[in-house]
Amino acid sequence: MEYVKFKKLIYQASYICEFKIESLHEPNIIPNFYSAKVSQYNYGETLFILCSINNEWALAKEVLYVNIEFIDDFNFTRKLNSIFGIKFLTKIELDGPFEKRFYMSNSDIKYWKPMTLGNGIYNWWD
Repeated sequence: MEYVKFKKLIYQASYICEFKIESLHEPNIIPNFYSAKVSQYNYGETLFILCSINNEWALAKEVLYVNIEFIDDFNFTRKLNSIFGIKFLTKIELDGPFEKRFYMSNSDIKYWKPMTLGNGIYNWWD
C-alpha cells in the first residue's frame, strides 16, 4: 500500500460512509503503518482506520505509542469491504496470539517479542 492510494481510499470512503477525516499519518521509521483518525457523523465517535504497509487493515479506538486498542465495527467494515474490497482483521484476531507473517523479520521478532498479532503487524519498532 502506498500513501497516495491509502489517502485516496480514505477520502473516497469518507464521502461514501459519511465520516470526517481528522488526521492522516503515513509510516516512517516508526510507526510502520498508515492511520486515519476519523469521526463518524451519525455516531459522533472517533476511531482509527489502520493499514499496514502490507495491506492489512484494522480499526482501533485508541492509538497511543505502542498501545493500540483494537475494535470491531462490523457495519462499517462490511460497507468498506463491499465497496473497496478491504478485509479487516477482527479484534479477536489482533488481540490473539502472535503469528509470524512472511514479511516479518526474525531479528525484529526475537528482539521485540510481540505477544499479539496486532503488536506484530502495527508497531513502533525501529
